[in-house]
Amino acid sequence: MLSFLLFGLVGERLSEGDARDVYFFSFALGFCVVALRTFCTLSAHLHSQPSRSAKLKQVRAVARTLPLASAAVGLVAVLVLRNYGLSWPLVLTTTTIITLSGFDGDLVRAVVRGTARFPSIFGSGSVLALLYLWLFGPTDREGGCIAFVLQWVPVVVSNVFAYLRMVNAGPIRSVKSARERGRVSANMLLALFDGGVLNAPFLVHLDLPVGEALDLSIATRFYASSLPLLPLLVHWSNSGRLRRVSERLRIAEHALFGWLTGLAAGLAGLLFAFLFSVVSSHVVNRNQIFMFAALVVSYSIYCALVRYGMHRISSRVRILATATVASAFYVVLLASDLSSTGGAPYVVGAQSVALIAIATIAYGGLVRKAAALQGHA
Repeated sequence: MLSFLLFGLVGERLSEGDARDVYFFSFALGFCVVALRTFCTLSAHLHSQPSRSAKLKQVRAVARTLPLASAAVGLVAVLVLRNYGLSWPLVLTTTTIITLSGFDGDLVRAVVRGTARFPSIFGSGSVLALLYLWLFGPTDREGGCIAFVLQWVPVVVSNVFAYLRMVNAGPIRSVKSARERGRVSANMLLALFDGGVLNAPFLVHLDLPVGEALDLSIATRFYASSLPLLPLLVHWSNSGRLRRVSERLRIAEHALFGWLTGLAAGLAGLLFAFLFSVVSSHVVNRNQIFMFAALVVSYSIYCALVRYGMHRISSRVRILATATVASAFYVVLLASDLSSTGGAPYVVGAQSVALIAIATIAYGGLVRKAAALQGHA
């Protein structure tokens, strides 16, 4: 909610053009950070590990491969952020924040059955950003971007301490085998996929009218801000708590994860739409709500199936499938005429189709798991 309040205040204080650019910057920043944190989750796949020692081994494996992923995402960040015409000091500072925000300390806490701290830490960053807006009242584009960068400073501090504690617990060897490099590449490409699809309008130039572009950025922000429970659900999945609940309810864990993600996002999104209209004085229209709903449904399906099924798909197939779907998505997007009315819903439709395509491939991993369990039975 604090993050959404920040979003609304930027829309109130900045001109429409500058607010749009700052929103786009915030999506690109979030895309890069979330890609690294998703890489950690996909690489660890703690929900499938049988014991605490196996989970700790996986977390250390993530720490071993994270520098490679951070370097790749850092390069992407520099290329993307320069498109916004920002000064080099701000670009380099933002890139540093991104690379240091990638390690997910909640992975370790999930292994030892501790509580998830990311929501509260990120919330303190939102307070810091709001204080910056209140004290300095920036009215230009760079000032608005600085506010969104400040959100991640507490996360950086927490992550650095968590990573150093892990290093002090024992040496972390570097990645050497070709097989491990293949897994790193597959997980990194998959981690970049959903962010690359959902943030495509903000990563490449699309010929959208200003009003349609603003509608799309608001709908995307509704979606991004409507997932407050996702870090908690991931933590429950990593710690085994969600599996125990699913067994009591006699429902598949991946289905429970998807339903909880979608329902929480739908309710939170409607609340945030109301708050945004009050704070920013913008009227939320039907188009924005429709696009928000399409993103929530497709992402909930994608998130659940990829989390629980994709690790059973070979690295080669994952790389080929992800690269093919992402390439087809961008070709369709860049080749389409989006200058007329209806361009924004068309973009959201293409995003939803791309997410469902990868989710369908991940479903094959769940089918393979079910067949293996039947074979053991």
